[in-house]
Amino acid sequence: MKKLSVAIAVCLVLLMANIASSEDRAQAVAVVDAVAAYYDANGKDATVAELSKPVAESAFKEFAPLYAFAYDTNYTMIAHFKTKLIGRSYEKLPDVKGKLFRKDIVDTAVSKGEGWVDYWYKNPATGKLAEKTSYVKKVGDIIVACGIYK
Repeated sequence: MKKLSVAIAVCLVLLMANIASSEDRAQAVAVVDAVAAYYDANGKDATVAELSKPVAESAFKEFAPLYAFAYDTNYTMIAHFKTKLIGRSYEKLPDVKGKLFRKDIVDTAVSKGEGWVDYWYKNPATGKLAEKTSYVKKVGDIIVACGIYK
């Protein structure tokens, strides 16, 4: 009986983890879709400016702590709330396991219109490396992304 109880508990934990992951993924999509709607209504320049504001001051603050960022099709970061990241090409900068995930972000959006890109990144909440996935979408002539930790 004890083994059955443990097995059921493990299954419930795994099920809850999948539910949270699905909700997180849906929220990342919602962030990117909100940015796309903002782009359609206000244009590229206003969207880039909005994404470059501190999250709590942006039009997308309702999604905090999630946030969106953007690249151009040349792999250059054009919008991020951490403004020191803007203006640099990230095409050849890999994650800790060697994956050129930023290149994959742009290439996925350009070739498929949208999709998910997995990679490793330092989680600011834990200070440890963790698996992350970003939903990416081509919006006009920019690539918008929002990442979540797995």
